Amino acid sequence: QFSILPLSKSWAQKGWRTLTKNDGLPDNTITAIAEDLNGDIWIGTAAGLGQYTGFITVPRKTSVMKVQITDNHPIWYIVGGAQYSNVSNMVVQSDGDSWKLHQIMVDKVRGVISDLLVTPEGIVWTTTNEGIKIYDGSQWKTIEFQEDWPTKIVRANDGTIWASAPQKVYRYLDGQFQAHTYTQEKVLDTPALLVASDGTVWIGTDVGLYSYNLAKGSTKHNLKGGGINDIVEALDSTIWVGTDRGVYSRNQEQWQPHLTDSLNDVTVYSLASASNGTIWAGGDGLYSYNN
Repeated sequence: QFSILPLSKSWAQKGWRTLTKNDGLPDNTITAIAEDLNGDIWIGTAAGLGQYTGFITVPRKTSVMKVQITDNHPIWYIVGGAQYSNVSNMVVQSDGDSWKLHQIMVDKVRGVISDLLVTPEGIVWTTTNEGIKIYDGSQWKTIEFQEDWPTKIVRANDGTIWASAPQKVYRYLDGQFQAHTYTQEKVLDTPALLVASDGTVWIGTDVGLYSYNLAKGSTKHNLKGGGINDIVEALDSTIWVGTDRGVYSRNQEQWQPHLTDSLNDVTVYSLASASNGTIWAGGDGLYSYNN
């Protein structure tokens, strides 16, 4: 019998529930979450790729760093355990019946793939330490960045592609990436990037959270969560941020903390907003939230 167990009394009262290896997860450390067209939740962990359909199965036992699913296109994921581990130079594609491995050569031998984006047209974008590599269904090509190492890549609602790097975000326009500076602070890592429905670009870094607007410039948001690991937008336009010390949600410019207390803050590595309104958060366990 499958069950969803409360994480603690305080968090259960706030609408949070959790799943662990005891419920069938391949591992308790959750590195990626995505929803497919059937509403199933796919969970990437260091020990395998899980699928939640009301109960959990494990279709793949390879380590997974990022899962990407788009309409009418297969599941893609990055093989690897963690960013900058120098072990991730492969992405895997599923057409529903089989799994195809793509080995991306970086630094002539092995390199780092830090993010993956598959557009509705089926174009695959990956950020690597050699720049951004693009797969059109037949071959890979590289867009080099002379001074930066882009680490995250996303698609806005208007179809524009954005990538993040320390101090700058890049907007893909007319066949090239145009740089926009969002901070002068010393940023080493940009683990999270989101372009919200209102056009605001949210950048999560190792030193905090920034928002950037083409017309208004940038703002730093002083959360207490330390490093920012993921950002998603819910169906009601609420912004959710996963940090080293819990989750924060932003509605009407007010921030609210979640999965945090004075004794046991949860590090959240990944977030997903499901079509039924559920917010999924991955840390040392898989958490779900319903208002």
